[in-house]
Amino acid sequence: MDELILTGHLGQVESEQLRDAILATRGEPDAIHELKRTQGVRLYDARAVEHFSCEMKSLFRSNRQRQARNPLPRFLRALKAPGGHFYYWGEHPAFAWQEEAAALRVFYIEEYLFPDRRVTLQERLILDIDLSPS
Repeated sequence: MDELILTGHLGQVESEQLRDAILATRGEPDAIHELKRTQGVRLYDARAVEHFSCEMKSLFRSNRQRQARNPLPRFLRALKAPGGHFYYWGEHPAFAWQEEAAALRVFYIEEYLFPDRRVTLQERLILDIDLSPS
């Protein structure tokens, strides 16, 4: 998915000026698209996508074999993410490792949060990973 984006993972921005410019759009899609055209960056990395696919296949293979894959020791697993972040995992229930997965579907959701609303510009499938046993 090689397109211009304004924010990094979980919505972080590199400068206060960009943050203020995003807020100044007031969630208007045309204004956001214009801001992406003038200040957006391309971050796509095909090697990173391939690495992610291999890691996910390995993770789910180890789940089939019931191997522990959490890198944190048990006493640290209760740690939470840093404050100030908003996490939205989607409309579906979280996967709890209770069943085998046949595929992993990764969606790109371009969404902006404003004080009074959430604006979703796009939501699309960008990667479909077959997890069936080799």
